[in-house]
Amino acid sequence: MNSLVMHLFKKDVRHLRGILLVWVLLIASQAILVGSGISASADDMATMVTFQVLSAVLPVLKIIAAIVLIPLLIHGEPLTGTTAFWLSRPLSRKTILAAKGLFIGLLLILFPLLVEVGIFAGNGVLVCHILLAIPEILIGDTALILQVMVLAVLTRNFARFAIAGVVIYIAIMMLSVAVYISRLYFGGMDSMLFASEPGLVASRGLVAHLLVLLFGLAVVLNQYLTRKTGRSIILAVVGFALQFACSQLWGINFFAEEKAAPDASIVRCEELELSLDQSHRSSSDEFQMRRTESPRKEFSMRIEAEGLGDEYVVRPTETIARLDYADGVVLTSTNRINNRFGLRDQDMRALAALFAGYEVLNRSSYVWQSTKIISVSTEQYFKYGRMEGTLSLDVEAEISGYRVAAEIPLQEGARYSSGSEHLVVSRIMKQSSGCTVILRESKVNLLFGGREARSCSGSGCSSRNDEAKVFYVLRNQARGQIYLPQTDRQFGGLCAGGKQRLSVTPLRLVFEPNQIEDSGFIVDDAWLQDADLVRVEEEPYGYCRKTIEVEGFQLEGRSSRPRRYVEKTREGPDPEILATIVLPENPTREDVIDYVKEILTDSDCQRRYSSRDPQVDMLVAVGPENLDVLLMDGYQYYAFLAVKQLAGPEHKELIIAQLPDYHNLIDVVVGQGWVDEVSDTLVAELKKDPENLPTAWIKAVADLKDPATYDDLKRYLIRGNGRSGTYGAIKDLPGIDLQDAVDQAWRRVRYDAHDYQKRDMVSVAIQYGHLDALSEAAAMLDDEDQDRYRVRVLRKVLPELLPEGVSVEDFPDWYRGNKDSIRFDEATRRYVVGE
Repeated sequence: MNSLVMHLFKKDVRHLRGILLVWVLLIASQAILVGSGISASADDMATMVTFQVLSAVLPVLKIIAAIVLIPLLIHGEPLTGTTAFWLSRPLSRKTILAAKGLFIGLLLILFPLLVEVGIFAGNGVLVCHILLAIPEILIGDTALILQVMVLAVLTRNFARFAIAGVVIYIAIMMLSVAVYISRLYFGGMDSMLFASEPGLVASRGLVAHLLVLLFGLAVVLNQYLTRKTGRSIILAVVGFALQFACSQLWGINFFAEEKAAPDASIVRCEELELSLDQSHRSSSDEFQMRRTESPRKEFSMRIEAEGLGDEYVVRPTETIARLDYADGVVLTSTNRINNRFGLRDQDMRALAALFAGYEVLNRSSYVWQSTKIISVSTEQYFKYGRMEGTLSLDVEAEISGYRVAAEIPLQEGARYSSGSEHLVVSRIMKQSSGCTVILRESKVNLLFGGREARSCSGSGCSSRNDEAKVFYVLRNQARGQIYLPQTDRQFGGLCAGGKQRLSVTPLRLVFEPNQIEDSGFIVDDAWLQDADLVRVEEEPYGYCRKTIEVEGFQLEGRSSRPRRYVEKTREGPDPEILATIVLPENPTREDVIDYVKEILTDSDCQRRYSSRDPQVDMLVAVGPENLDVLLMDGYQYYAFLAVKQLAGPEHKELIIAQLPDYHNLIDVVVGQGWVDEVSDTLVAELKKDPENLPTAWIKAVADLKDPATYDDLKRYLIRGNGRSGTYGAIKDLPGIDLQDAVDQAWRRVRYDAHDYQKRDMVSVAIQYGHLDALSEAAAMLDDEDQDRYRVRVLRKVLPELLPEGVSVEDFPDWYRGNKDSIRFDEATRRYVVGE
C-alpha cells in the first residue's frame, strides 16, 4: 500500500483519537450489553429497565458519534474552496480519497461489522444467517456513512456542516410531515394502513438505501476526483429527491409472501364452509380522518368456519362485500383485517385438539372475534337499514394450526434451540397461588432471511410484524392438565445496531388462577413437580377464498338498535312513585300514552322484575282497546305481560304484524291458536339466523314436523341461545339426527368465557358422550347453589346415563375416582368404566 496513504491514515487516527475512543467504547458497550449477563438479572425490574434504556440510547449515541467523526475526518483536508493547505502539498486527490476510504472502511464499517458478527456467533446464530446479515449490515451502515460524507465533502468546516445539517434535517422533517398530512387529507385510513405495511416499509427502506449508495458514492467520488462542487450538489439534490420519494411512495413489496392455497394433503379448501353468525353482530360509527368526510357506519359479524377439523384455525384476512337491493342499488366495500390479537375460541379448540385428553385450565383467556363485513354511508344506512337485500361476501381466510415445538423441563437453566433461536429458563418464582417463569429468548430478525429468520420481539415491535404466534403453556402430564399464562410480559429488546437484527428479550410468563373459573385451584409445589413448559407455535398452511351468500340480509339487526341507558337505582318497584301515576277517568288516547310511558320509564330504573309487580295490573287497566299503545315502544317486560292478558281475537292482525319484530309475542300467538296462520313467518325468521328466539318459537316450528325445517332447527341449536330448551323442543322429531348438531353446539360453548351458555349445554352434551361435559356436570353438582335451575335439569338427565348402582348423589365422587377410565357406551347410551 502507498506509504503516503498509510501516513495520512495514521495522522487521522492520531488527530481523531479522542472521538475514535468514544466510538470504540460505544460499540464495545453495545456488544457487552447484548452478549452478557441479562439472563442472570431477568427477574430484577430495575435492571431490566436499565437494560431497556441503554439498548435505546446506545444506538443513538453511536449515530451521533459518526456524525461528529466523519466531518472532522473529511475537513482535515477540505474539498471546497481554494485555501485548503493540502492543495499546496504533493498530495494527489486519489491519495486523499484512498486514505479517507481506508479510515472509514476499517474503523467505521469493518470494525462494527466484525463486532456484530462476533455477537451473532456468540449467541449461537447459524452461519447461513450470519452470511445473510452481512449485506444488510453493510448496506445500512454504509448508507448512513455516505449521507454524512456527502454533506461533509460539500462543506468547508464543521460549523458549516452543522448549519447545513440542521437545515436539511428541518427540510426532511417538514417534507415528511407534508407527506403525512397529504395522506390524512387525500388518502384516508386505507392509505395510512398501506404505508405502514411491514414488508412495504422494509422494501422502501431497501430502495432508499440503495439510492443513497449509488448517488452518495457518485457525489463523494466526483468531489474528490474532480472537485466540481456544482455537479456534486446537483447529484446530491437528485439523489436526495429520489431517495425521499422512494422512502415515501415506493409501492412494490419485495418481501410480501404469496398467499397460496394450502397443500391439499394438509387442507382441502373445498371442505371449508364459511357462514355468518348473526347472533354475534355489531355496528358502530366508522372512524373518519376528516370532519368534512361523509359519516359512515361499519358492520361486523362473526364468521363461522365449519368443515375442517378442530385442529385448524381459520382467520379471515380480507372481505369484499356486495349488497344488492331490489331497486337496483348496490353497496360495496373491501376490508382488510388483522385477527392475530389474543386467543379466540378457534385457538382454544385447536389447543384442545393438540393436547387431546388434557384439561385446558383458565379457559376464559380467549376473546370473541368479529370481522368487519361492510361499511356504508350514514345516508345509505338510514335508507336501507331495515330493507332486505342479498349479501355476497368474498372472504379470504388464512388457515393454520398449532404444533408442539419443544418440551422444556421446568427448571432453571433448561434450554431450547431451533436454528438461530435460543431460549433459556432464567428463573422460576413461586407465588402464593401461582408461579412466574422468566425466560431469556434470543432470535434474529433479518431483512433477507425469509420467514424463518424474520421475527419481531421486544420494545417497539408491533404484533403485526410477527410471522407466527408463539406462546408457552404449563403442562402437567400426571394430572392431564395444561395451564395458559394469564400474562405474557416482555421487557424491552436489546439489539446489535439501530435495527433489531439480533434481539435478546426477557419474557415474563405469569401463571395464576383466574378469579372466576379457577377459584380454589392453586399452582402449588406438588403441581409444579410434575409439570413442564411447552412451547406452542402456530404453523401457517395457506389461504382459502370462499363466498358467502345471504338472502334477506338487513344492515340494521335487532342487536344493532340503540338502547337508552338508564341507571338501575333501586331493587324493585317503588309503591310511592307508582301511587302518583294515575289513569284519568274517561282518558283520551294521549292520556293513555302518557300513562303507559310514565309507568315504563319509571320501571327502567329497577334491577329486579316479577310478574307479580303492580305495574302489570296498572298496564292491564288501559283495556284491550289500547293494546297497541303497549307495543309502541318495543318490547318491555311489564307491557308484554299486560298484552298477554289483554290480547283477544280482535287483536289478531296487530299481533301477527308485530310478531317479526317482537318475537316474544309468540306466546300470544300460541295461546290464541294462530300458529298455522303464521307458520311462514316462523320459518322465515328462523332462517335469518336470529340471535335469540323464544323456546316457544322453536317448539312452534318443531310442531310443524316439516323435514324442510330440520336443518334450520339444528343450526339454531348450534348457534342460538337457550340450547337446552331448543334441544327439548326438537329431540323427538321423527327422523331427525342431532349427533353432529350437538357436537358442534358443544364445541362452540365449551370454552365460553361467560360460562352460562356452557352450563346450559352440559345436560345435552353428556347425552351424546362428551367426556369434558361430564366433567362440567360433576363440577356443577359440587356447587348447586351457583345455578339451581340447570342443576335441576341435570339431575333429571343423569339417572339414564350413569351405570347401574351409581346415583346422582354419588356421581361427583364416582367421576373423580374414575375419570381417566370413563367412556361412553354407544350401545347402551350410558357411561361405563374400563374397556
